[in-house]
Amino acid sequence: MIFTLMYKKWKIYSLVVLCSLLMTRTLSAQDKFTFPQTSDIGLNITNVLTSFIGNSNSNASIETFPFVAKVNRKKGALRIGVGFNLKNSDETLTDVEQVIFNNFQVRARVGYERKKYLGNRFGFFYGIDLVSSMNNEESTFSNDIDITNLSSNTIGVGGGPVYGFEYYINKYIYLGTEGNFYGIYNIKTEKETFKFSPENNATRQTSEFQANISVPIHLYIMVRF
Repeated sequence: MIFTLMYKKWKIYSLVVLCSLLMTRTLSAQDKFTFPQTSDIGLNITNVLTSFIGNSNSNASIETFPFVAKVNRKKGALRIGVGFNLKNSDETLTDVEQVIFNNFQVRARVGYERKKYLGNRFGFFYGIDLVSSMNNEESTFSNDIDITNLSSNTIGVGGGPVYGFEYYINKYIYLGTEGNFYGIYNIKTEKETFKFSPENNATRQTSEFQANISVPIHLYIMVRF
Protein backbone atom coordinates (compact mmCIF):
# COMPACT_ATOMS: atom_id res chain seq x y z
CA MET A 1 0.00 0.00 0.00
CA ILE A 2 2.81 2.39 0.89
CA PHE A 3 4.70 1.56 -2.29
CA THR A 4 1.53 2.08 -4.34
CA LEU A 5 0.98 5.51 -2.78
CA MET A 6 4.61 6.48 -3.35
CA TYR A 7 4.36 5.32 -6.97
CA LYS A 8 1.25 7.46 -7.53
CA LYS A 9 2.94 10.52 -6.00
CA TRP A 10 5.99 9.91 -8.18
CA LYS A 11 3.80 9.79 -11.29
CA ILE A 12 2.10 13.06 -10.31
CA TYR A 13 5.47 14.68 -9.62
CA SER A 14 6.82 13.46 -12.97
CA LEU A 15 3.76 14.82 -14.75
CA VAL A 16 4.21 18.22 -13.07
CA VAL A 17 7.88 18.31 -14.04
CA LEU A 18 7.05 17.33 -17.62
CA CYS A 19 4.39 20.05 -17.87
CA SER A 20 6.83 22.58 -16.46
CA LEU A 21 9.42 21.63 -19.06
CA LEU A 22 6.85 21.88 -21.84
CA MET A 23 5.71 25.30 -20.62
CA THR A 24 9.33 26.47 -20.42
CA ARG A 25 9.97 25.35 -23.99
CA THR A 26 6.71 26.94 -25.12
CA LEU A 27 7.60 30.27 -23.51
CA SER A 28 11.05 30.04 -25.02
CA ALA A 29 9.52 29.41 -28.45
CA GLN A 30 7.20 32.39 -27.93
CA ASP A 31 10.18 34.60 -27.08
CA LYS A 32 11.88 33.52 -30.31
CA PHE A 33 8.66 34.20 -32.14
CA THR A 34 8.36 37.65 -30.56
CA PHE A 35 11.88 38.78 -31.43
CA PRO A 36 12.89 36.66 -34.45
CA GLN A 37 16.29 36.49 -36.13
CA THR A 38 14.63 36.18 -39.54
CA SER A 39 13.49 38.22 -42.52
CA ASP A 40 10.07 39.27 -43.81
CA ILE A 41 8.82 40.00 -47.30
CA GLY A 42 5.43 41.43 -48.17
CA LEU A 43 3.02 42.99 -50.64
CA ASN A 44 0.85 46.08 -50.35
CA ILE A 45 -2.72 44.80 -50.85
CA THR A 46 -4.51 48.10 -50.20
CA ASN A 47 -5.51 48.66 -53.83
CA VAL A 48 -6.68 45.06 -54.13
CA LEU A 49 -9.10 45.53 -51.24
CA THR A 50 -10.31 48.99 -52.27
CA SER A 51 -11.00 47.77 -55.82
CA PHE A 52 -13.77 45.55 -54.44
CA ILE A 53 -15.62 48.62 -53.18
CA GLY A 54 -14.90 50.71 -56.28
CA ASN A 55 -12.51 53.08 -54.56
CA SER A 56 -9.14 52.11 -56.03
CA ASN A 57 -6.64 54.82 -56.89
CA SER A 58 -4.22 54.20 -59.74
CA ASN A 59 -2.08 57.24 -58.90
CA ALA A 60 0.93 56.06 -56.90
CA SER A 61 2.47 58.38 -54.33
CA ILE A 62 5.76 58.46 -52.51
CA GLU A 63 4.12 56.85 -49.46
CA THR A 64 3.14 53.65 -51.29
CA PHE A 65 5.57 50.79 -51.78
CA PRO A 66 4.08 47.63 -53.36
CA PHE A 67 7.08 45.47 -52.41
CA VAL A 68 8.57 45.61 -48.90
CA ALA A 69 11.08 43.63 -46.89
CA LYS A 70 12.38 43.63 -43.31
CA VAL A 71 15.59 42.15 -41.92
CA ASN A 72 14.90 41.51 -38.23
CA ARG A 73 17.49 41.77 -35.49
CA LYS A 74 15.91 41.15 -32.07
CA LYS A 75 13.77 44.23 -31.27
CA GLY A 76 14.79 46.13 -34.43
CA ALA A 77 14.58 45.69 -38.17
CA LEU A 78 16.05 47.15 -41.34
CA ARG A 79 13.22 48.36 -43.60
CA ILE A 80 13.33 48.25 -47.42
CA GLY A 81 10.65 49.22 -49.93
CA VAL A 82 10.49 49.68 -53.71
CA GLY A 83 7.84 50.60 -56.25
CA PHE A 84 7.57 51.61 -59.88
CA ASN A 85 5.03 52.55 -62.53
CA LEU A 86 5.29 52.46 -66.31
CA LYS A 87 2.78 53.83 -68.81
CA ASN A 88 2.95 54.21 -72.59
CA SER A 89 0.25 55.31 -75.02
CA ASP A 90 0.12 56.15 -78.72
CA GLU A 91 -3.00 57.93 -79.92
CA THR A 92 -3.98 59.37 -83.29
CA LEU A 93 -6.37 62.26 -82.71
CA THR A 94 -6.97 63.03 -86.38
CA ASP A 95 -5.55 61.89 -89.69
CA VAL A 96 -2.71 64.39 -89.41
CA GLU A 97 -1.98 64.51 -85.64
CA GLN A 98 -0.44 61.95 -83.33
CA VAL A 99 0.23 62.01 -79.59
CA ILE A 100 2.76 59.72 -77.87
CA PHE A 101 2.86 59.70 -74.07
CA ASN A 102 5.44 57.98 -71.84
CA ASN A 103 5.58 57.97 -68.05
CA PHE A 104 8.04 56.21 -65.76
CA GLN A 105 8.16 56.46 -61.98
CA VAL A 106 10.38 54.67 -59.47
CA ARG A 107 10.55 55.15 -55.70
CA ALA A 108 12.52 53.51 -52.91
CA ARG A 109 13.00 53.67 -49.18
CA VAL A 110 15.41 52.36 -46.56
CA GLY A 111 15.03 52.79 -42.82
CA TYR A 112 15.09 51.31 -39.36
CA GLU A 113 12.29 50.39 -36.95
CA ARG A 114 11.93 49.27 -33.33
CA LYS A 115 9.39 46.64 -32.38
CA LYS A 116 7.11 46.43 -29.37
CA TYR A 117 4.96 43.31 -29.11
CA LEU A 118 1.72 43.06 -27.15
CA GLY A 119 1.38 39.34 -26.52
CA ASN A 120 1.79 36.91 -29.38
CA ARG A 121 -0.79 38.40 -31.77
CA PHE A 122 -0.43 42.16 -31.82
CA GLY A 123 2.61 44.36 -32.32
CA PHE A 124 3.56 48.01 -32.68
CA PHE A 125 6.61 49.53 -34.35
CA TYR A 126 8.11 52.95 -34.90
CA GLY A 127 11.15 54.17 -36.80
CA ILE A 128 12.50 56.45 -39.50
CA ASP A 129 12.85 56.20 -43.30
CA LEU A 130 15.00 57.77 -45.99
CA VAL A 131 13.00 57.95 -49.24
CA SER A 132 13.74 58.93 -52.83
CA SER A 133 11.78 59.06 -56.07
CA MET A 134 12.20 59.79 -59.75
CA ASN A 135 9.35 60.62 -62.11
CA ASN A 136 9.79 61.14 -65.86
CA GLU A 137 6.99 62.18 -68.22
CA GLU A 138 7.34 62.76 -71.95
CA SER A 139 4.76 63.75 -74.58
CA THR A 140 5.27 64.11 -78.32
CA PHE A 141 2.77 65.97 -80.54
CA SER A 142 3.19 65.45 -84.27
CA ASN A 143 1.25 67.28 -86.98
CA ASP A 144 1.78 69.06 -90.32
CA ILE A 145 3.13 72.20 -88.63
CA ASP A 146 5.78 70.83 -86.28
CA ILE A 147 6.82 68.02 -83.97
CA THR A 148 6.70 69.19 -80.36
CA ASN A 149 8.25 67.34 -77.43
CA LEU A 150 7.34 68.12 -73.82
CA SER A 151 9.34 66.43 -71.08
CA SER A 152 9.30 66.66 -67.31
CA ASN A 153 11.77 65.05 -64.91
CA THR A 154 11.28 65.21 -61.13
CA ILE A 155 13.74 63.96 -58.51
CA GLY A 156 12.70 63.84 -54.87
CA VAL A 157 14.66 63.12 -51.69
CA GLY A 158 13.47 63.16 -48.09
CA GLY A 159 12.16 61.02 -45.29
CA GLY A 160 10.70 61.09 -41.81
CA PRO A 161 9.18 59.08 -38.94
CA VAL A 162 7.08 55.97 -39.51
CA TYR A 163 4.82 53.89 -37.28
CA GLY A 164 2.51 50.94 -37.65
CA PHE A 165 0.68 47.96 -36.22
CA GLU A 166 0.91 44.22 -36.83
CA TYR A 167 -1.43 41.28 -36.34
CA TYR A 168 0.04 37.78 -36.40
CA ILE A 169 -2.06 35.06 -38.00
CA ASN A 170 0.62 32.48 -37.18
CA LYS A 171 4.40 32.31 -36.83
CA TYR A 172 4.96 32.81 -40.54
CA ILE A 173 2.19 35.12 -41.78
CA TYR A 174 1.02 38.45 -40.41
CA LEU A 175 -0.83 41.58 -41.49
CA GLY A 176 0.77 44.98 -41.11
CA THR A 177 -0.39 48.55 -41.56
CA GLU A 178 1.69 51.69 -41.33
CA GLY A 179 1.60 55.48 -41.49
CA ASN A 180 4.31 58.09 -41.84
CA PHE A 181 5.24 61.74 -41.72
CA TYR A 182 7.42 62.35 -44.77
CA GLY A 183 9.04 65.57 -45.85
CA ILE A 184 10.13 65.54 -49.52
CA TYR A 185 12.28 68.03 -51.45
CA ASN A 186 11.56 67.89 -55.20
CA ILE A 187 13.52 69.35 -58.11
CA LYS A 188 11.57 69.47 -61.38
CA THR A 189 13.07 70.15 -64.81
CA GLU A 190 10.74 70.86 -67.75
CA LYS A 191 11.77 71.06 -71.40
CA GLU A 192 9.84 72.10 -74.49
CA THR A 193 11.46 71.48 -77.88
CA PHE A 194 10.32 72.08 -81.45
CA LYS A 195 11.89 70.15 -84.32
CA PHE A 196 11.35 72.78 -87.02
CA SER A 197 11.39 75.86 -84.75
CA PRO A 198 14.34 75.35 -82.37
CA GLU A 199 14.39 79.06 -81.53
CA ASN A 200 11.25 78.45 -79.47
CA ASN A 201 12.86 75.78 -77.28
CA ALA A 202 12.57 76.42 -73.56
CA THR A 203 13.86 74.91 -70.32
CA ARG A 204 12.74 75.75 -66.79
CA GLN A 205 13.52 74.33 -63.38
CA THR A 206 11.51 74.57 -60.20
CA SER A 207 11.95 73.22 -56.69
CA GLU A 208 9.49 72.63 -53.87
CA PHE A 209 9.25 71.09 -50.41
CA GLN A 210 6.17 69.22 -49.29
CA ALA A 211 5.28 67.42 -46.08
CA ASN A 212 2.56 64.79 -45.85
CA ILE A 213 1.07 62.98 -42.87
CA SER A 214 -0.20 59.53 -43.77
CA VAL A 215 -2.43 57.62 -41.36
CA PRO A 216 -1.96 53.81 -41.21
CA ILE A 217 -4.29 52.89 -44.07
CA HIS A 218 -1.83 50.93 -46.22
CA LEU A 219 -2.29 47.21 -45.55
CA TYR A 220 0.50 44.70 -46.12
CA ILE A 221 0.47 40.91 -46.02
CA MET A 222 3.85 39.73 -44.74
CA VAL A 223 5.54 36.32 -44.87
CA ARG A 224 8.33 35.44 -42.43
CA PHE A 225 11.00 32.96 -43.38
